[in-house]
Amino acid sequence: MKNKIALSVFILVLLGQLTISMAQLPNALPSDSHFVLSVFTDPTGFLTTTGIRGIRSSVLATRQGIFGLDLGAGFSLDNDTFGLGNIGKYGTELTDELKDEIIALAGEDGIKIKPYLGAGTNLQIGIFGFGARVISDGEGYLSRDLLELILKGNQLNRTYNLDPNLKLAVFGDAKAQVAFRVPLLTRVLKFQDLAFGVAYHHIPGGVYATVDSDVTYTAVYTEEEAKNTTQLTGDLYLSQKGIGSALDVGILVRPNKKLYLAASLDGIKGEVKWTDFKYYDLSKLPEDKEMTPEEFAALGTPVAGEITQTLPLTLRIGARYDLLNWFKLVAEASQTSLQDKSSHYNITLGTDLTLLWLFPLKASVSYDSRYNRAGYSLGAGLKLLFLEAAAEAFAKPSRNGDELGVGVSARLAF
Repeated sequence: MKNKIALSVFILVLLGQLTISMAQLPNALPSDSHFVLSVFTDPTGFLTTTGIRGIRSSVLATRQGIFGLDLGAGFSLDNDTFGLGNIGKYGTELTDELKDEIIALAGEDGIKIKPYLGAGTNLQIGIFGFGARVISDGEGYLSRDLLELILKGNQLNRTYNLDPNLKLAVFGDAKAQVAFRVPLLTRVLKFQDLAFGVAYHHIPGGVYATVDSDVTYTAVYTEEEAKNTTQLTGDLYLSQKGIGSALDVGILVRPNKKLYLAASLDGIKGEVKWTDFKYYDLSKLPEDKEMTPEEFAALGTPVAGEITQTLPLTLRIGARYDLLNWFKLVAEASQTSLQDKSSHYNITLGTDLTLLWLFPLKASVSYDSRYNRAGYSLGAGLKLLFLEAAAEAFAKPSRNGDELGVGVSARLAF
């Protein structure tokens, strides 16, 4: 009888230890691993760039021109604390009082940031277009301690908690498109031009990461030495298997030589599905050692679950009027629907002009219904015959601040 009791107690203790050890390794994705993608189309592009012989932003852009090669990249950073009005105040040399003001403005939770990066190339051959780009979208935190470290430098023997807690998706987008005229319908309606466009997006893969991390940084000073120590702990869930697709459709009407009217629906049935997640204990990653992708993958533990990100669905209606050969007026209204069932609309008014046939200039103002505030965009470039290079800066309102960004492009078109 005593042996049976002892054996039962031993089995219960063994099961308890096994349960505790298994609980230390997650077997499923955390419920808060998902975030909503906010950007899929070019954040600075007009639908009404159909009249420019490039193919950067619109499903209809290959309607005009014979050949085009376009290279472009854009970066923006959205935050929930600082706005466009802070640039003049904090963009100069910072005094101690202004540094303290920034830290106080950030608050105990720090600053929530949403970085976006897109870069790629497009090729136009007649009415056909082909494109490839890489997009990254995400969100994380700039902690109060990190702000103090950046603004005031190391304070010896103090530990800084950096804690980015990042969610990030990086994926490729391959696109094929065609924009074609309907001659019979054009003649019947007595339009200068009437065209339809369709584009198919294929997302072959990428990386999705969600990190619940604690990063501490300490500047240590003793009588013998001064050094910096960094400690990383927390959880990383990583997927390197994602696949998705989307469809764009559009129509262009040109009632006369000067007026263009266009509409498109971008991101139809668009989604990216991430699977094959692995869990990494950040505290157990080797320090000061370079690892191959194979070595890093071997450290991960497979976990159950998948994440489906629905791409933004955007309805655009635009117009362009060529007041002069070198001076155009543009307008666009768009409605964007996101995965969380929220939607918003934007209204944009702008100009597109070329001075002395050499210097293309763009300027626009836009209104965002979510924040009841305006955004701005300004671009300039240089054009030599069939070559054009341009740069653009923009500010768009966000929840409590502004999204600030830049875009650069180079194109060969005729």
